[in-house]
Amino acid sequence: MRPTMSLKQLLLPVILLSILAGHEAAATEHRYLMRKRIRETSSPSSSSSPETPSDPSYSSNLSFTSTPLTNIAVGTTYSYTATAGSPFPEETLSISAITLPAWLSFTDNGNRTSTLSGTPTTAGAYPVTLKTTDEDSQSVLQNFTITATQAVNPPPTVAIPLEDRQATASYAWDFTIPSSTFSDTGDSLTYTATLDDGGILPEWLSFTPETRRFSGIPLSGDIGVQTIKITATDSIGQSVSSSFMLTINTATAAPALASAIPEQGATIERDYSYTVLATTFNGAVTNYAATLADGSDLPEWLSFNPETRTFSGHPTKEDLGAWSVRVRAYDAKGQYADATFAMEADYFPSDDGRREYMNTCATTGTQIYGCLRSTCNAAYPRGFIRWNTTGWPEQVSKTYARFTHPATGSTCYSGCSSNHYIFPITSSWSEATLCASAPSYGPYILGPYYITVNIPLRIRDYDITNSYRGWRQTGQDYGIAFWSTTSACANASPMFVIYSREHPIVSQRPRLVIIENYPPSFTSTAITEATPGGVYSYDIAATDEDGDPLTITVPIKRRWLELTSTGDGTATLSGIVPDETGTSYDITLEVSDGRGGTATQSFTITTP
Repeated sequence: MRPTMSLKQLLLPVILLSILAGHEAAATEHRYLMRKRIRETSSPSSSSSPETPSDPSYSSNLSFTSTPLTNIAVGTTYSYTATAGSPFPEETLSISAITLPAWLSFTDNGNRTSTLSGTPTTAGAYPVTLKTTDEDSQSVLQNFTITATQAVNPPPTVAIPLEDRQATASYAWDFTIPSSTFSDTGDSLTYTATLDDGGILPEWLSFTPETRRFSGIPLSGDIGVQTIKITATDSIGQSVSSSFMLTINTATAAPALASAIPEQGATIERDYSYTVLATTFNGAVTNYAATLADGSDLPEWLSFNPETRTFSGHPTKEDLGAWSVRVRAYDAKGQYADATFAMEADYFPSDDGRREYMNTCATTGTQIYGCLRSTCNAAYPRGFIRWNTTGWPEQVSKTYARFTHPATGSTCYSGCSSNHYIFPITSSWSEATLCASAPSYGPYILGPYYITVNIPLRIRDYDITNSYRGWRQTGQDYGIAFWSTTSACANASPMFVIYSREHPIVSQRPRLVIIENYPPSFTSTAITEATPGGVYSYDIAATDEDGDPLTITVPIKRRWLELTSTGDGTATLSGIVPDETGTSYDITLEVSDGRGGTATQSFTITTP
């Protein structure tokens, strides 16, 4: 049976809720009366004011506790955080904007603060009214005026004065004004260039304001001194100037190659030294530099002293090789000329036995092939070997011998057998020739070729036979002997013997290396006329029958010309021709196959 609740029990919760509600209402009423009593006895903040003197909603206890920023420069950012306050921390206060200029934005942050920000674009006085309101709809205002004034713009100044400059007649000149020359923080500058007296620049000289760059080619009529003035102007027209003197000098001839540098060779494990002659270049040379022909560094074992023009080094067996070396001679103006030469490091380098290109056979004369080639006539190539004995004993012979094949009656020293040929070494370059009149002898190797004699460095003792003794009966202290393995010379392998009085045999069997190599040649015809002040362009082409990669260089050129090489045997020589008539410019081009074969093309460019 369910228990029965009495009426008193049923009404008790209702009675309690009523009591609590009454207490809350009484508390709220009490807080309101307290705030009202405090506000009636308080005075307003100095930074706040009622909406109207008799406004019943005015609360003397509300106030703006922040002080506004009232002055600002045009173009700068304005920012002010307004803060409202009351005696009751728990009370919520709102802030609103009554009056604002169009350029100013307002945000109520909801934490008794608001933010005003913006940028005035024109000068003037801009009134602002803010209002803060409490929970009882009591409010107070903050009125102030923002005054925007035009900012002071200081004029630009010269930070680093310009230095005087020099140019050379008939050569391109350019100069860019450094960005650090003028100073004007926070402002932009524009530039103009005139003569110092305000006159216009000479015709040959142009100025680009955007890049502050001068450029042009002065002519002989411009030689002298001009004062150039640069003016920097800021955004409101304020300006400052800096001047420099430009001296146009008379053109001087660039260095030119006067004589070629001979091929060089260094012996493995021996000191090497060679000094480039002072007469190698013409002109007022002030400095030298040396690299490989392609501009890369010299091999590690080889160094160059530009002060003494001396190459030196000590190659080891790891340095065996051959290079094309370039010496560049400069004058004080940076003009230059090049000299390129072959350099070899070997056990018996080519400066003691050079390879020499064999020209087309003449109708008369003899050749050095011995058993490798027969008669010398227009159908067969002719060649000779050159032997450099620089540094050898002075008693070496000053002559050389000429021989013919024994089959036709040889001219031979006493003791020569029918298949031996001898000629002595001279103390300087010498030519020794051999020729056989019967075309049936030997394998017929068509030329042209390079011949290289490779002789091992090590000297061996040898038991001299009668034949060898016979060779020495020539009375020569030094010589080179040729012979073949068969008396008929057919398909014979030629052998050399270097002999001397001190050492019977320098090398028992040095080897003869025949390197098939056709030299390159130019196939293009040079452009020899140019228009003063116009563009010169010559498309260069070269070919090589062996298909060797070709390198085109300009040992002799003019500064106004530039060579652009494609690396495939073609290049372009181009530039702006100096604006002078009746002038000639000597040019020399060189093409190399990297194997000792070279060709040159020399011509003169004239301006009518």
